[in-house]
Amino acid sequence: MQTKSKSPQKTVKKPALLEIEDGRALIERATREWPNNIAGQISFFFSYYRIPASKGRKRSVSSATTKKYVYAIHALINTLSDVGIKINNLTQLTHRHVKIVYEQWEANDTSASTLTTYFSCIKRLYQWIDNPLPQKSASELVSSKKVTRRTRIATKSKAWSENGVDIQAVIDKVTALNAFAGLYLELCMAFGLRALEAVSLKPADSDKGEYLLVILGSKGGRGRTVPYTTEYQRQVIQKAHAMASPSGTLRPRGWKVTRAQNSFYYYLRVAGVNMREMGVTTHGLRHEYAATLYEQVSGDKPPVIGDKVPEKGTDQKARAVVTEALGHSRLDITSAYLGSVPAMSRERKKHLALLNSQLTSQDSHLVRAAMALQSNLSKGHADLDLRVYITGVEANGQLMQGMPLLTCAGWFLPNGLRSNTALTSDQLRGLEEAIAKDTSRRCVMQSESIILQDEDRFELMLPL
Repeated sequence: MQTKSKSPQKTVKKPALLEIEDGRALIERATREWPNNIAGQISFFFSYYRIPASKGRKRSVSSATTKKYVYAIHALINTLSDVGIKINNLTQLTHRHVKIVYEQWEANDTSASTLTTYFSCIKRLYQWIDNPLPQKSASELVSSKKVTRRTRIATKSKAWSENGVDIQAVIDKVTALNAFAGLYLELCMAFGLRALEAVSLKPADSDKGEYLLVILGSKGGRGRTVPYTTEYQRQVIQKAHAMASPSGTLRPRGWKVTRAQNSFYYYLRVAGVNMREMGVTTHGLRHEYAATLYEQVSGDKPPVIGDKVPEKGTDQKARAVVTEALGHSRLDITSAYLGSVPAMSRERKKHLALLNSQLTSQDSHLVRAAMALQSNLSKGHADLDLRVYITGVEANGQLMQGMPLLTCAGWFLPNGLRSNTALTSDQLRGLEEAIAKDTSRRCVMQSESIILQDEDRFELMLPL
């Protein structure tokens, strides 16, 4: 029986990998080991449960698929928290919770691909907690099957003006409720920003005189430039300068980005800005901006709105300009725009450097745990080297707010090949807990042997 650690991190007796093949049994075990700690339960479950493939031959899903489950379930819990519903244990989840979450995701214009992918993960979670969902697909949880139909061609404009919304009246209404929320809405309208980009903006850093440099909060970390083409844009950015704090941010002093974003969504709900009451979402302002910019460049309304079919060359030119301004271009194209991609790269490198320094310093918990494992090797395995990697999107430096840090570890031979000797479940858990202490984040540790060779990974250079 293991003795309890003096650290605030809880130490529990671990099941061996693959020892528990019943997901329901492991969920029950997770709730006993981590009572009223939903993050701990999720981490415990996915550290020890090999998710069986739902179709095809009998096998476990890949580590990449496991990551999708982790993200989907954290997204479920985080969205419930955003609307004031706190879940302490996985077994507390009900069918109503899924319905609430999908209403929120639909209102936030979540992509069809994400809605369907998350549903497949959440549906199996509910099977594991012995509370199967009655719905067979994500389309049964949204207002229309079209919402979950994957297509890249718009058949109906989502722009506010095309859906009968008085944009200025809505902006005035939201501004009366909260000045910052009103400004975020104007930034979305004027520059086609996403909500997170508007909340993260630092006017002094981003206003370049003839264009707005958008990096902070951008999707996938892809920086872009948005040219000033209207007087309204200049008026909005001047208002942003006036409202910026001494530190340059557009939020109350001491507020983090997530708090400001949640506040923004709250005031939008109060003002009735959602699909149910108004027939539009905040994302519709990006469509509004795209339509306006397209018309400025081509002289015609975009095909989704207008009757006239633009000349092919003019249409392609206008699409290219809109694509760049919305940040959906390839990175090699974006890099031509005044250093936005190098700035993005610096941010990612900075995040990786921070993780590396936290985890590889001589006095880090991870290094001490790794040194203990290395020193306890038997004589027949004394030449093995322990390697620890960061995996998933953070292996490329992309910070995933509110998500666990995904890692893997394994023994390697002096020639660099993977050893047949595997880390035990106790050893993996020990490394996982050490990383959690060093980073103050939840961590999910897997055996390196189950990680695909072509999957992104960042090796931590441990001073062993």
